[in-house]
Amino acid sequence: MTTRGRKPLPSVIGTPNIDEALVRADMADADALQGVTAATERDTQALAKQLGYEGPLAPDLLEEGARESLTRINFEIFSVGARLLLIKAQCAHGEFLERIERLGVERTMAARLMQATRKFPNVATSQHLAALGKSKIFELAMLDDEEAEAFANGEEVRGLVIDEVATLSVSALRARIRQVEADRDLEIAKAHSRVSGELAAKDRLIADGK
Repeated sequence: MTTRGRKPLPSVIGTPNIDEALVRADMADADALQGVTAATERDTQALAKQLGYEGPLAPDLLEEGARESLTRINFEIFSVGARLLLIKAQCAHGEFLERIERLGVERTMAARLMQATRKFPNVATSQHLAALGKSKIFELAMLDDEEAEAFANGEEVRGLVIDEVATLSVSALRARIRQVEADRDLEIAKAHSRVSGELAAKDRLIADGK
């Protein structure tokens, strides 16, 4: 079959228009990012060596390890509180203060540690609460004994449950606990006022009857 005189077919795929300046800029950015990443890795490894740290360096693994360490640290407050309570139980008058001074523990801190340990004495529940942190545990130690036991067992107390407390700030938790206390004190005061008013009315009736 002859093709004499036919015009060549146009090319279907044309030559793409490439912005060489943009390509060079992208390559430069990639090289710069790679350089920053490598420098960060070197700096991180150098810092780990300086700190004597030999564990994994991936941020996610570091975060998980830090979380576990914080839980162990927080749990230790119950261990310290238990020891202080046992020391105090065996000390003569004034001796306990001398001992906590030697430990470098302030009197107020010692009292809070012991109070928290008394409120949450069970090891299993204490481990569960330890994840909340020392400051929140100290705030929760303000609960009544029955409330503290119920809360540690996962029950709702004063409108609070453990999962919610974990998301609250310390100041928000303190406000919630103390607001309930204020409301309760107000109700008690109102009840006392009603009783006093009823007694006064009865006294007046008795006096008028005479």
